[in-house]
Amino acid sequence: PGRALVREAEAARQMGAGLSSSTVAVDPGHGPADPGLEANGVVEADIAWQVAQALVAELRRRGGRALLLRAADEDPEVGDRARRANAAEASLCVSIHVGGGELAPSGAVCCHYGTPTTHSPMGLRLAESIRSALAGIGVPDGGVRPLAIAILRETRMPAVQVELAVITNAREAATVCAPTFAERVARAVADGIEAFLG
Repeated sequence: PGRALVREAEAARQMGAGLSSSTVAVDPGHGPADPGLEANGVVEADIAWQVAQALVAELRRRGGRALLLRAADEDPEVGDRARRANAAEASLCVSIHVGGGELAPSGAVCCHYGTPTTHSPMGLRLAESIRSALAGIGVPDGGVRPLAIAILRETRMPAVQVELAVITNAREAATVCAPTFAERVARAVADGIEAFLG
């Protein structure tokens, strides 16, 4: 394995800083000019913003530091979001999205950096921790997947992209529109983050 992979694996063995001494970068996927996927009356950017805001509030309530990587009226490039997370020296990064069925036909999918020849061990651990917490509250489990997208590749900390539901599935689209959805999944994602850090 490369030196970066060895360093990351060693850092994973030494985790335990806890939420109170960690900064979590939270990326609400897409934005006003690039709303992302639209299906069954659901707009991806709207759901991502609602959940990201709820996650930031939940992390702060638990004593953590949280940084939104875009404002409500912003549409930064993904590389700019990664640079903001890096500049803040965030402990980890969570990017919030919904899916269209490409990664899984239904359920929440947690993605970490990975290619056929390498992967992020800490990103994988974080993805598995969040997946487990979401499954624990009854969110359908779409599994953990490796991806080599920019938000996972260009950040210098464990990073995941969480696709919370498949909105081309009418039943799951209705679920994400429920008034309690954002707060409920935000608490579960925060549980997964705490378990990872603890």
